[in-house]
Amino acid sequence: SFDPSGLSGSQTVTYSYTDGNSCRASDTASITVNDLPTIVLSSGPTCSADLSTYSLEVTVSGGTVTSTEGTVTNTSGNVWSITDVTSGNSIVVTVTGGNGCDTTLSVTAPNCNCPVVDAPINPVNQSYCIGSTIPTLSASVNAGETIDWYDAASGGTLLLSDNTSFTPTGPGTYYAETRVLVSGCTSAIRTAVTLTEFTLPTVEAGTYAALCEDATAITLTGIPTDANGIWSGTGVTDNGDGTASFDPSGLSGSQTVAYSYTDGNGCTASDTASITVNDLPVVEAGTYADQCENDLDLNLIGTPTDANGTWSGTGVTDNGDGTSSFDPSGLSGSITLTYTYTDGNGCTASDTTSINVITCNTSIEAVKTVAITNDVAPAGASLGDTVEYTITVTNTGDVTLDGVGIVDTFEDADSNTLMFTAGPAFDAVNSDNVEGILEVGEVAVYTATYVIGQGAIDTGGFSNSVEATANDPDDNQISDISDDGDDTDGNTEDDPTVITIT
Repeated sequence: SFDPSGLSGSQTVTYSYTDGNSCRASDTASITVNDLPTIVLSSGPTCSADLSTYSLEVTVSGGTVTSTEGTVTNTSGNVWSITDVTSGNSIVVTVTGGNGCDTTLSVTAPNCNCPVVDAPINPVNQSYCIGSTIPTLSASVNAGETIDWYDAASGGTLLLSDNTSFTPTGPGTYYAETRVLVSGCTSAIRTAVTLTEFTLPTVEAGTYAALCEDATAITLTGIPTDANGIWSGTGVTDNGDGTASFDPSGLSGSQTVAYSYTDGNGCTASDTASITVNDLPVVEAGTYADQCENDLDLNLIGTPTDANGTWSGTGVTDNGDGTSSFDPSGLSGSITLTYTYTDGNGCTASDTTSINVITCNTSIEAVKTVAITNDVAPAGASLGDTVEYTITVTNTGDVTLDGVGIVDTFEDADSNTLMFTAGPAFDAVNSDNVEGILEVGEVAVYTATYVIGQGAIDTGGFSNSVEATANDPDDNQISDISDDGDDTDGNTEDDPTVITIT
């Protein structure tokens, strides 16, 4: 046998033979032993980024390289790369020289299993109050890594993949798992991230009775009662301790006040209360004319007019029904009277009125004069003459009078009643006033005519007087008997107007 191992080049071998006659002969032969090509692992094997394949590089002395798996590429000269070898598969790399000799290299597959991957770090736990926006949970991983979110520490349901942030639909503990983007390797441990839901505080603004708009400010007390509570609303002044003052002045109707409270978890709730502010009643004491100190009692009427109203003041006697009587006697000057009314809501308002009490003179003066306006023969008062009477009524006092009128007494010299031909009638043209009313100093004029008849001639003449009457502001009647306008006759007042016929 010829073993070329360790040999190189041309090798001579000899064959000798001895026959039965002991004769010996020999021959030689030349055998060329070629050198084997060399192959060495110059790089790798190295796992790919996704760990699914590996690659390596060999350097040979020459020839062609093949591999039992992978892609073989002559990268430069005698350097060859083998890539895309399935992870876990060992291979044999062969180099075949130009003389047909080959050399093999066994390559053991590297360990391309996933390395230990760190669990996510810096978990951001969150909390929120019921009814508010649910916050986002988050954690951190290294570059080239991402997070998959699960509902359990192992196994469970994948809730969200490939995101370092996650917004749950409700409270609970959620689990973040690291995943390497290229290889898909995951952390063996998941990091717990917690979302806590807080209930809202129970808040009460309280209940409050109705107020009148002029009431003293009241205290509002919220529950819970401390500096975390704030009051607001029209008329409200917050005290900074869970209480407030409510001033109803200037307000009307239902007023809504609100109490808002924020607890230790930062959760805020509020409650409202309605406070009814009732308007004050509209009260009027009325307006009254000047009163004479000797006038009759004046009836005062307040508005509204019922038993809820009360009169007060000097000279007042309350009647218990919203009216009162005012007695001016003994008083002088401006007297202030007050009408106070409390309505069905318990709200009270008042109004004042002033009555001026004066010292009054109520008087009138009646004067009746006569003249012959149609004197027929003989001269002087005689049968058929026309006599005209002029009656003046003057307001000589200092208050206005109404109900002004006259009652005439016309008689002959024997006290027989005579009848005027015309009148007496109000003379609007020559009067200062409207009939029936006399302002201070005004004069009312009345006229009457009489044609002298035989009866007056037979009795020797006739006389006439007038009683003028009027009512003062308190409906007290005053009167005056007329005089004849001639103060030289020795009779200056209440003297009838007389015509004597001889």
